[in-house]
Amino acid sequence: MKLPTKTLLLLLVITAMSFSSAIYIQRTFVYPELVELEAKADRKDVQRVAIGFDMVRNVINTLAYDYGVWDDTFEFLANPSEQYIASNLGIDNFLRHDFDVAILADRDGNIVWYGYVDLAAERFFPPDAYNPEELRPYFADPYRTRPGAPLSNSGIVNTTKGPLIFSSYSVLKSDETGESRGSLLFGRHVDQSIAEEVQDIVKMDFSFATLTPGENQQLKGKNLSWQYRDNNNRMDWYLRDIFDDPILTLSVQLDERAFNDSLIGKPILTALAVMMVSWMIIIITLNRVLVKPILKIGKHLFHIRSTGDYSARLNYRGNDEVGDLGNECDLLIQFIEVQQDELEKQSEKLHRLSIEDGLTGLANRRRFDQTLNSYWEISEREKYPLVLLMCDIDFFKQYNDHYGHQQGDEAIQAVAEVLRSATNRKTDLAARYGGEEFAVLLPNTEIEGAEIIAQRIHSLIKEKAIPHQLSTVSEELTMCVGIGISRNHSEIGKDELIEQADKALYLAKAAGRNQTAIYHDTDLIKKRANEVTS
Repeated sequence: MKLPTKTLLLLLVITAMSFSSAIYIQRTFVYPELVELEAKADRKDVQRVAIGFDMVRNVINTLAYDYGVWDDTFEFLANPSEQYIASNLGIDNFLRHDFDVAILADRDGNIVWYGYVDLAAERFFPPDAYNPEELRPYFADPYRTRPGAPLSNSGIVNTTKGPLIFSSYSVLKSDETGESRGSLLFGRHVDQSIAEEVQDIVKMDFSFATLTPGENQQLKGKNLSWQYRDNNNRMDWYLRDIFDDPILTLSVQLDERAFNDSLIGKPILTALAVMMVSWMIIIITLNRVLVKPILKIGKHLFHIRSTGDYSARLNYRGNDEVGDLGNECDLLIQFIEVQQDELEKQSEKLHRLSIEDGLTGLANRRRFDQTLNSYWEISEREKYPLVLLMCDIDFFKQYNDHYGHQQGDEAIQAVAEVLRSATNRKTDLAARYGGEEFAVLLPNTEIEGAEIIAQRIHSLIKEKAIPHQLSTVSEELTMCVGIGISRNHSEIGKDELIEQADKALYLAKAAGRNQTAIYHDTDLIKKRANEVTS
């Protein structure tokens, strides 16, 4: 064989080997990493859609709690009245809060009242258009109790009218005491309006379809694994019902693929053409201009995947196609970082909703309990006192009955604004304890400081000048404040501190309201009249 032929064969072998190596590196290291990074971002996008549906359920859950744990609803189940329905469950209430099913049942599950609304037509359906009995199994059990909170049940179920997002609460008094008188269930059927609402929340386009009974039976009990996007950049997933069985198919439209997945790209073709010109040059330079950069990109992507640091950038400085690939990798990683940040913001928002009272913006009961535990440990370690103020609006039930639920909410919001203004230290915590009752934690504070805060609360309430015609102590809205203090945590516990403040609050009410009472460590209650004067 002649030398030129050998040279040509050698060139062909080297070219084939180089070409094969480039394809192998791309498909073995770079492309799989890109696909996995893309798949992670896609799954987070789909999870964002599921979170959007969960946020709709949380809204219905909050509404069901507000109606279920309420004296008016508690009284209605004992004495049903058209006035309650007209004031609280009229067509305007359904439209304003975006729910289309409401059911009230007694302790035995007998339907006391129900309503089914056509939200699009803004009217009630005829009574025979809906069978509320099919939702009986999902009522919160009124015969069971749970210390410190009402029983509830929520999720998605399939009905004869289609999938329903619902929430049910046992009906209790506003202070969550006593036995339940029955159950309340609010729901909203899954339709295009909910899909549009979720799309506005998550800023993504998707469609949904209800699974047929046959499809549901096939998928029931199966451990479904994540899929990859299809050729149309769509990914399907399933929304599950309260039995953890698939009920809805979600088809999410994803953004266009951020990288080129073709088998042979411009970099490889360019390298092949150069190798045809001079195999010696290609042999010498191939490792520097092609293999090493691709390996660097693959290593960089592997580092990002293994560490989760999406802020890292390759910053590849190249004017050729490998440089374009590096830049595309950076753009893809930047896109994933943005999606990650958005998901974290959504998670942060959900976390904030879990520790804040939705009506007032103050800390809710859960955050109050967490903060009390934290402050208790710190004050016990640092040997400083911890003060608790329990505040209650005087005659608020009469206020709510006279002025209505909406104005009652506005009054509670005004009181919350007063508590925010009265507690000006970053460590002070004002919380909505339940209904019209509030709690204020004052770390490293003595009784004198607590009295100043209490007096400030009374003064600011008086400045609000909120009319209260049914109050027997004033023509304006007033509050009672009970003060408890712990200086020696070895003698009393957190529950005793709350009990102190509650007893002091009771004394303030018994003494005529619109004043502050203090519980002292000697177990003697001392009333200090702080009636607000002009």
